[in-house]
Amino acid sequence: DQHGVPLAIDRYRWEIWVEPHLVPRGTEAELGSELVQLLGSSLIISPEELMTALREHKAGVVTLAKEAPQLAGSTVDSWDRLDVSAKAIPVRYYPQGSLAAHLLGFVNAQPRAYYGVEEYYNDYLRKVDPPFLRSDAQAQAVYNGLPAEWRQMLPSATGQDLVLTIDRRVQHATEQVLADAVVRYKADSGTIIVMRP
Repeated sequence: DQHGVPLAIDRYRWEIWVEPHLVPRGTEAELGSELVQLLGSSLIISPEELMTALREHKAGVVTLAKEAPQLAGSTVDSWDRLDVSAKAIPVRYYPQGSLAAHLLGFVNAQPRAYYGVEEYYNDYLRKVDPPFLRSDAQAQAVYNGLPAEWRQMLPSATGQDLVLTIDRRVQHATEQVLADAVVRYKADSGTIIVMRP
């Protein structure tokens, strides 16, 4: 909003996968145990399925987590291994919930923007990936130096922020008044215009 309060930001979820046929023989149990402990409840297959895939050196890729915790993702990403990989994937997050949703629009999981500011300014907002999604070693070092809790939510890449003229407090009050009026008068919908709040 006009005061710098974020209405939409990117968060990053981590996808983690293993290629069992690349796991060195004799290390399967140790790797499996470490992955189960690291991924915890974000593991989307059972520990038994993971261990079986590792022991049998199954061909192809086995997805382990689609929304792994930051610590797990950055840990796997830091490993110098060919058999286990992690990737940070941007996901649009609206910290104020549905506030101004009709104005903002939304970005789905693909990520494709629909409606409002998100759709209209999509090319501008997505012009540059955040530095840690590039293979630039210096940018990766900067990202790795950030506290873990900061890595979960980062603003758009430099120069790609968009500041709106709305005030979230006025917007919230306006939406509340309109919602109450729609209920009170049993209307299907409503419109409200605020001038000089």
